[in-house]
Amino acid sequence: MIKVHGVSDGSNESSAAQNIAKMARAEMPDIDSNQLITLDIIPSAQLYSNNTRDVDILLIFSDRRKNGLYVTSRGRTVSSFLTTIELKNLTPLGISFEGEKCFINRNNGQGKSSVSDQSEKQKYSVRNYIDRKLNKNKNFTLPYITNLIWLPLLPKNNLPKFSGNVIAGKPSWNELLETLASTVYENKQFPDIEIYRKSDVKNKNFLVRIVKLFTEEIEF
Repeated sequence: MIKVHGVSDGSNESSAAQNIAKMARAEMPDIDSNQLITLDIIPSAQLYSNNTRDVDILLIFSDRRKNGLYVTSRGRTVSSFLTTIELKNLTPLGISFEGEKCFINRNNGQGKSSVSDQSEKQKYSVRNYIDRKLNKNKNFTLPYITNLIWLPLLPKNNLPKFSGNVIAGKPSWNELLETLASTVYENKQFPDIEIYRKSDVKNKNFLVRIVKLFTEEIEF
């Protein structure tokens, strides 16, 4: 099942959320009816009483099928993930890279600001928010959270060739998964991409609570 939360208000975040839904449907045509696949797309996710107050897009994905899971070019199966997406609708002139870091070029020579640092802070803010709101008794293992940067107006061929967390242009769902997987440290004991290790059965229902945490304030 797939759900884009909130209302379609024409904002960049809302439009990008709808585009992500289209990407997922193109690669998984049965996602709207398959009970074993869930994708919650939350634009402008709010983190109340937090230093970072909002996240452009939050994706919570789980694929419990026995067959048909996506396997990356490095042989890693993607079964679930929780990722933040920092969205920057800037032309190539407004973006620059230094190594694996992405920057916004300020107007009138006012320097640069790091999109990569902003994205990293969002990841930990989401983790801390979940911990504070849902894990007060420390009964659960906190989910593994990833973070991406999406530059829709940057042509893909303008993207430096590095294994960072940036996607450009109009990526496919599988391209998004490849980039996401490349940001996850390869552990030989746990090679797959998943929010919780398969042994953490008690945490599975925790994902439902995470979705509610970020959507109960914006449902209509």
